[in-house]
Order: sequence, then C-alpha cells, then structure tokens
Amino acid sequence: MLDAITGAVKGAIAAAGGKAGLRAEGTALFAYGVRVGNAGLLFLLNVLLARWLGEFEFGIYVLVWTWVLLLGLVSALGLGTGVLRFIPEYRTHGTIDRLRGVLFTSRIIVLAAATLLAVVGTAVVALLGGAAENVYFAPFLVGLVCLPFFALTTVQDGIARSYDWTDLALLPPFLMRPVLLLVFMVVSMAAGFASTATTALYCAIGATWLSAIAQYLLLQRRLKGEVSRGPRAYEIPVWLRVSIPLLLVDGFYLLMVNTDVLALSLFVPPDQVGAYFAAAKLLALVSMVQFAVSVASGHRFATFHSAGDQHGLVAFIRSMSRWTFWPSLAAATTVVVLGLPLLWLFGESFMAAYPILFVLAVGIVARASIGPADRLLGVIGHQDAVARIYFFLFAINICLNLLLIPVFGIFGAATATALTLICESVLLNREVRKRVGIDAFALARHVPRPEARHA
Repeated sequence: MLDAITGAVKGAIAAAGGKAGLRAEGTALFAYGVRVGNAGLLFLLNVLLARWLGEFEFGIYVLVWTWVLLLGLVSALGLGTGVLRFIPEYRTHGTIDRLRGVLFTSRIIVLAAATLLAVVGTAVVALLGGAAENVYFAPFLVGLVCLPFFALTTVQDGIARSYDWTDLALLPPFLMRPVLLLVFMVVSMAAGFASTATTALYCAIGATWLSAIAQYLLLQRRLKGEVSRGPRAYEIPVWLRVSIPLLLVDGFYLLMVNTDVLALSLFVPPDQVGAYFAAAKLLALVSMVQFAVSVASGHRFATFHSAGDQHGLVAFIRSMSRWTFWPSLAAATTVVVLGLPLLWLFGESFMAAYPILFVLAVGIVARASIGPADRLLGVIGHQDAVARIYFFLFAINICLNLLLIPVFGIFGAATATALTLICESVLLNREVRKRVGIDAFALARHVPRPEARHA
C-alpha cells in the first residue's frame, strides 16, 4: 500500500512540470519517507508508552505534550512559516543584507519568546497548583522546560525548507527526537525510575534539546556555504507584521485539531483521553501525505508568486490538490480496515475507541481534497484571510466539542473534529477561488484562468 501511495505522489508531483516539478518530486518523496518513518516511530513509541505507563498516566502525558505543541507554536511567533516567504524573496532579489538579518534574528526572537512563555507558564501552573488536580501539576512543570528548544526547531525547520534542505528540516524533529525519547525511556525503565508521565516528560526534555542543538549546528554549517559574511539589515516590524498572521493561521489550525484532546480532559478521565489519542494517531499515515506535499510546495508557491508566474502557480496548486487527495483516500481506507488489531497493540481497553476511526477518516479525507490551500494563501500574501477562517473554525470546533462530548464522549469529540475539517475544506477552497481564480478541489474540472485572480 505504501508503494502505491509513493508511486502516486511521485508521478503527480512530477506533473507540476519543469525543474520545479522535478525538485518538488524529490522533496516530497523524501518528506513522505521521513513521515513514514516518523509514523512508524511514533506508533511504536506510543504503544510502548501506553504499555509502560498504563492508560491513566499515558492520558496525562498526552494532555501535557499537546500543550507543549500548542505553546511551542505560539512562542515561534509565526516565524517558522514567515521565513518561507522572506528567504526566497531576499534570495530572488539579491538583498543579502536582509537575508543575513532574518537568518540571525528569527532564531534569537523565537528563543527569547519561548523562554519568556515558559517562565510565565511555570508561574501560572504554580499559582493554580492548589486548585488543579495533583496528577497534572508536576508533569506540566516538567513539560514547560521543552518550550525554548521546541520553538527553535520550528523556525529552523522553516529556514532549512527555504533552501530545500529537507533532510535538516525533518530528520531532527521527526526521526531524531522520537528515537532519543525512546532510548531515554528504555534507559529510565532499566534504571528503575517510576513509570509515570513525569518520567516520560523528563525524557522528552532531553530528546527535544539534543535534537534542536544538533539541527542548529548542522544548519549553521550549511549556511556558511550559502551566505557570505557581511552586514545585516533588520526589518523586525515587517517580519513580525507578516509572521504574526501566519502564527494565527498555524495556531488556530493547531488549536482546531487539538481541541478534541483538550476538551476531553475537561469531561472524561485521563484513560479515555489516552484511548482517543491512540485512535486518532493511527490516522497519521493519512495526514503525512498532505504534510509531504505541503513541505515540497510551500516555498515554491512563494517563488511562482514573486516571479509573477500566475500560470505556473495555478497549475502547481491543481497538481498538489489531486496528489494529496488520492493517496490520502487510500491511506485512510487502509487504516480503518486495520484499525482494530492496531488498537489492540496499545491494550485491549483501547479497542473501544475503534468506531471513531470511521468518523475521523471522513474529515481528514475531506481536508485532503483541497491540498495545501492554506499554505498557498499564506505565502502569497493572504495570511490574514486564512487566519480569519481558522479563527472561525476554532470557535466552531470548541462549540461542537462542548456540545457533543458531554453527551457522546470520545465519539462526540471525533464528530466535532470531522465536521470542522469538512467546513475547513469548503471555506479554504472558496478563498482560493476568490484570490487565485481556481477551484482547488481535487475532483473539480475547472479550467485554470489566471486572469480571474483577485488582489
């Protein structure tokens, strides 16, 4: 099944045409391969954590790590996506002083913001510790230590992708970090440490810090061969003015896809949160197809746009949409068919979450039907519109979760997520039609008309 999906992605991305299509093919295939490895590692890691920690502690770990993901993205201030616009632009126009400035300053800003957020978060957790459940108190304090280097990885990912260094962008966070976490957990278990969420989060600190530092050193080594020494130009207000709306786009999106886990923690015990999380993560095989195409296409949208090649831009988005949808459909079908025995690996009690796979799969395939439409809009200057869409979707998702979870439990959370993803595909496609003049839906028969684009 993976061979069939890989072949489909390869053939379709090459159809983008020319050198850009060939480069995108290689980038997407590599990104897809990394995500295959990442999905396998995360599956193994989550199975082992569920077995080692038990349902209850695993649910606590899941909730705290979800917050780390959200706060790590917030503290990156959107610069991880913003550099995908600035670096290609500065390289295209030869403004090397600005290029040096954004390469240096973006990481400093992110590290400072993440450290500040970690300090504030620690103070908030300490103040609320008496009112909060004790089971969450210590794990949250430990988890916040991950933030600075988690956020640093986010912006370094964007820098590396801007140069087509997909290996540097993906290998540290998607392969190195989970491998280190697994190794540290094995060592901690052998050393006799308690099998708790707190222990797992201590291991996550080591894995996050080491992978971020390794990525930084390798990135600096490659940048020395690309960017000569010289003066830097700083346009921090400009960078933040563009990046903050991109943060809202990514932030509202991440909130939207994690609202189910956060809302479940308000109504159900940690063991049910863990079971839901295990079932949802089985669908990582589906989402990694869209991720691979997005990695290959994000900065290329910016390149087409900067060069004024509207015909190339239109053809590229249509190709990306088609070859996100079909592999995603195949992957979703496979996961649903094999879902029951896969859930059994986590533990027999996790099998109760199997029905939600059907519901979540519908939403994920619906979202895949428009490809990386949000990335397209973001890098060509319409990030504000995407941010508004995701804010609206986030609000809808919260309302649906709060309405459905008390009545239907984890099935209600899955339904809320699926409905939100369907709304997302409709709203984003409408915005692409308005701004670019094309129907991004994978099955549309719309003929590209670049002149229909709106400002």
